[in-house]
Amino acid sequence: MSETHEFQAEIKQLLDIVIHSLYTEKEIFVRELVSNASDALEKLRHTQITEKEVVDDQLKLEINLTTDDKAKTLTIQDHGIGMTRDELVKFLGTIAHSGSKAFLKAIKEGGAKNDNLIGQFGVGFYSAFMVAKSVKVYSRSWQKEEKAHVWTSDGSGSYTVDEVEGESRGTKIVIELKDDCEDYAKEDKIKTILERYSAFVSFPINLNGKHINTVSALWLRSKNEIKDEEYTEFYKFQSHAYDEPRLKLHFSADAPLAINSILFVPQSNPEKFGMTRRFALLPQSPHRPGAKGSAPRMGPLPQGGRRLRGSAAQHFPRDDAGPRPHRKTGQGDHQALPQIPRRRSQEPSRRFR
Repeated sequence: MSETHEFQAEIKQLLDIVIHSLYTEKEIFVRELVSNASDALEKLRHTQITEKEVVDDQLKLEINLTTDDKAKTLTIQDHGIGMTRDELVKFLGTIAHSGSKAFLKAIKEGGAKNDNLIGQFGVGFYSAFMVAKSVKVYSRSWQKEEKAHVWTSDGSGSYTVDEVEGESRGTKIVIELKDDCEDYAKEDKIKTILERYSAFVSFPINLNGKHINTVSALWLRSKNEIKDEEYTEFYKFQSHAYDEPRLKLHFSADAPLAINSILFVPQSNPEKFGMTRRFALLPQSPHRPGAKGSAPRMGPLPQGGRRLRGSAAQHFPRDDAGPRPHRKTGQGDHQALPQIPRRRSQEPSRRFR
């Protein structure tokens, strides 16, 4: 049975801003939808660890894009965590869960570049309406008892939700393109965009059956073979930014833990609107009595560290690695961190908090 819903007033306002005035480069919608697909796959990967039964458990964790220049459509599909009917309504149609209210506040404040905002506030899905006559979102949750549904809208103020058959786990977005946006139904155009914005996505990206993101993990490579341009592009991908990082740190160690990491400090404070709070996976030390075999825990980054961006991989040492060497005060890893220059600006809103 088809259900019709009205967008909340703030969603209508957001759509108007995104469609008519936010971006000069409409191609950014591809980056946002691929990023969302990657997030859905990451959530599914964690769900597979915690849940015994996941529907379509044999499906590969990958992102597939299909162009059709005759039908003038672009399809982006993932086999991630998927959404139920209620989640489609909650995440795509209401202000409480889309980040739209904070996004609109940021636009009014005018303190950040528009092209940096949409990724920060989790409203990247709506960028599809810059190029779309209509958008259909087919989704089936990872839960076996849930059915598949399709969310449909032309962005004019309402949307419908219908039950459908034959959909596998995950989410498939079918974009019917506007007449002046037909280029986004061409394989070469989408391939160029993916190589520019999505080369570092950790899941395979396939375009019309061809693997696109073949770049190796930057943090696993030797820093001597990485160009500054590669660091900058990786930073832009990770932080949804258009500027260059203020500084970076590429750090590797092999004892007593194998650690590979890249740390970036952005030009401006991404928490200036008070909306972001970053968490890190904090492993239990295998050298602490009674801690062997215990699971990692999630914990908030310190107040001064949540503005940082980066990636890291850590491996626990073998049982025969020996005790962790004692370090005297003042000889810790913090010596490897570069000195962050202080800003002389007199504008309080521009300083890091």
